[in-house]
Amino acid sequence: MSVPALFFGGDRLGAPLEVAQGKRRQARMGVAVMDIGSNSVRLLLWREDGREQLLETTRLGEGAAHGRLTEGAMERTAQAIAGFANRAREAGLPLYAFATSAVRDAENAGALLERVKAGCGVKIDVLSGKEEALAAYLGAVRGGSGAVIDIGGNSTELAAGSGGRLERSESLQLGAVRLQALYGDNRDGALAHARACLEADGLRGWREGEMAGVGGTITSLAAYDLGLWRYEAAKVDGHPLTLKAVRQSVETLWSLTAEQRARLPGISQSRAQIIHQGALVLLAAMEALGTGRVLASPHDNLEGYARLRGLEIPAS
Repeated sequence: MSVPALFFGGDRLGAPLEVAQGKRRQARMGVAVMDIGSNSVRLLLWREDGREQLLETTRLGEGAAHGRLTEGAMERTAQAIAGFANRAREAGLPLYAFATSAVRDAENAGALLERVKAGCGVKIDVLSGKEEALAAYLGAVRGGSGAVIDIGGNSTELAAGSGGRLERSESLQLGAVRLQALYGDNRDGALAHARACLEADGLRGWREGEMAGVGGTITSLAAYDLGLWRYEAAKVDGHPLTLKAVRQSVETLWSLTAEQRARLPGISQSRAQIIHQGALVLLAAMEALGTGRVLASPHDNLEGYARLRGLEIPAS
């Protein structure tokens, strides 16, 4: 099939730090941004009259422990990408697509990239760990100062900066899908793995000030803490997850089956499969960083990636 001109994702950023910190233009007519993550594929459709965000759980990172994408995960992901590309096409919006750790680390990632490009014409920009951390920072912190933690399915990114300029970042091979694949119901093993990964990077004392938290683990935990049966981004935005609350959440989530977790407020059926592992990562990270709370943010790498591309998407 011919490749539609509106799909831009595959050309490299060149110098992403310079692009991100330069002048940006507002996406006047609108823009679509797609995140091909380790747990899900997400699509942000932004127009001047509003925004819409879609998600499909594909578990692309389920083979991360073995360094290869499974055939089933690639097929699920390719289908989700094609469906979302059609949504962007129907809306007449330019589409920017990027992938993170699951694709970055897989030895057979090229098979997925070629399948997607041949099937629906979408070219995917595979971010480095530093670029992934920067996208999270630009999404949550925007032009201000502070730090951010982004807990994903296959990796966890930490970033800090001031005045909209990134000063430090870390990308760790630690995520909810990865821990589930490695340890299953072995809580002690999963927690020890998370702590060892974080301690190896010597993170304590590396940042000051408030820390924002992005990603499905953190926004779901915030919605659970708030008792939200229907997700409301405005209520989740800025909600503090204290160390005490996170510890309590870990105890509760690990005491339940996935089916029981799915009946809790704020936790979807698909998220219930891995939320207990994501909560462990957050607990271990807060302990390693010495922080008493994390402020949940729905503004994440979807918006941050647009900023990497020199586009500004208003927060509301």
